[in-house]
Amino acid sequence: MFRKTTHQSSILEVDKIFPKVLPKEDWCYIYRDNIYPLIDEDKFRHLYEEEGGRPNKSIKTMVSILIFMGLEKLNWRASEFQFGRRVDWWIATHTSMGEAQIDHTTLFKFYCKLERDETARELFEELTTKFAEACGTVLKKQRTDSFFIHGWLKILSRYGLLKETIRVFLQNLRKQKPGLYERIQPELYRDYLGKEFDLTEKDKDKAQRQIKLMAKDML
Repeated sequence: MFRKTTHQSSILEVDKIFPKVLPKEDWCYIYRDNIYPLIDEDKFRHLYEEEGGRPNKSIKTMVSILIFMGLEKLNWRASEFQFGRRVDWWIATHTSMGEAQIDHTTLFKFYCKLERDETARELFEELTTKFAEACGTVLKKQRTDSFFIHGWLKILSRYGLLKETIRVFLQNLRKQKPGLYERIQPELYRDYLGKEFDLTEKDKDKAQRQIKLMAKDML
C-alpha cells in the first residue's frame, strides 16, 4: 500500500539529542537540507497499490540508501548493516534513533521496481547532479575509469548469480526454441520464469539446498 513519509520532525533525531555529533559542514547535512526534500514520493505512487497490503517503507529513505550504496560501493546486505549503525545516514534521512532498520530484500525489491521504470532514472540524475553541485564537486575533474562503472553492476551472491544465470538462459531459450524449452521445463526443480522471482535468500541452509538443486538444473 502506498504511504508517503511523514514530514513531522521527531525529538529522537540524533542531531537533536546530540547537536554536535558531527561537524555542521558534514555531507549528511548538505544532503538532508538540499537533496532529501527533492525526493517526490508521488512519482513512485504507481508502483504500489493504493489500498490493501502492508504500507511501503519510506520511499525517501530507500532512494537515499540507494544513493549512499552507490557512493560507497556497498552491496545489499552491507547497506542493511550500515543503515543500522551510521549516524551520518540517520541525519541525512531524518531517521530517529531506534528506527534505523531496513531489510536488504525490501531494498532490493524496491530497486527492481525502479530498474523497470523511467521515472527513477530521471529522478536519480536530478538528485545526483544537485548533490554534486551542493557539495561543490567539479565534474570535469572526475575520473571516468572502471572505478565509477561499479555503480552500474549488480552485486549478487552465489545463490543469486546462479539463479539469474539460469533465468536469463531459459528466457532466451523460450523465445528462440520454444519447443525445446517446453520439453526441458518439466524436468527443472523450480520455475525460473514465474512472476515471483527473488534473487535473495536469507535462510543460509535453504539457500545451500537450493544451490544444489539449481546446479542440477544448470547441468
